[in-house]
Amino acid sequence: VGEGGGVVGVDYDANMVKKAAASTVGTGFESVIHLFKADATALPFQSGRFDACRCERVLQHMPNPNCVIGEMLRIIKSGGRIAIADTDWGTLSIDTSEVDLERRLARFRAAMYYNGYAGRQLFRLLRQHRTTEVSVKVYPIVWTDYEAFRATSFALNNFEELAVESGAVDKKELQRFIASLEEAHEKGVFFASGCLVLVAGSKP
Repeated sequence: VGEGGGVVGVDYDANMVKKAAASTVGTGFESVIHLFKADATALPFQSGRFDACRCERVLQHMPNPNCVIGEMLRIIKSGGRIAIADTDWGTLSIDTSEVDLERRLARFRAAMYYNGYAGRQLFRLLRQHRTTEVSVKVYPIVWTDYEAFRATSFALNNFEELAVESGAVDKKELQRFIASLEEAHEKGVFFASGCLVLVAGSKP
């Protein structure tokens, strides 16, 4: 941002703001980084204040992503840049012989978020806000380590327990599905993938 620039970060969770502040200590950038607890749907900044605004993996947690994008565009100047990256949980794909179970569980995983399909919506949402010079990049996420996959994606938030409770699968089906993944792991052939979508544009 240059010698005269600054960076402002916000998070709704005060603990996350504290962690972010702690991570700046000793970097030499403490004087240009300003962190606040704030709501992304009602940012406490004047209109047209910033040159650019970005968020990553936020909209999947928001019931009204349009409101967040509107606020991001409000606080940047005309000609300013906006960039949003988010996951499309609908692209989650796991190599298994249990294809039907895999599809049911993948749909349930996406439904655990307010907006599990946020990534695929970004281009449309930015165009609807009349953003110009819109660009799109899709980044694949690949797992070949079953334990890493379970730790970072498929078993979060009591996923398996909730999947059974919701009726997405029954216990026997879940056990069969997990067995197929464990077998792939033992053979060294486990594979899963998904996509993160990055969309950027300019405020008219």
